[in-house]
Amino acid sequence: MGTSIKVDTFASILPKHVQSVLEIACDVVMIGFLGWFLKGTVTIIQNAAKIKQASPALQIPLSYLYGIMGFAVALAIFRYIQVIIKCILRIVCRQKSKEVME
Repeated sequence: MGTSIKVDTFASILPKHVQSVLEIACDVVMIGFLGWFLKGTVTIIQNAAKIKQASPALQIPLSYLYGIMGFAVALAIFRYIQVIIKCILRIVCRQKSKEVME
């Protein structure tokens, strides 16, 4: 159904339209969670940059390493937005094909 781990059995017995709406709702919740996670990550990056903290072995600034984590979360948010758009377009195309059939 979607890109996240969720219980699939209940959703599979629902009508296709309801499955699509449920998928969009789950994706919106995931975007909210990832946004909250990104906000916390940005705070960690700012704190690490402020104190110029570096990794013990390689002396790489930890703000760079945490920045990579923030970038990955931002990419995940972007991907969920893509999935939502794709699902909405699928619903619209399904409705248009029903109109053409009638």
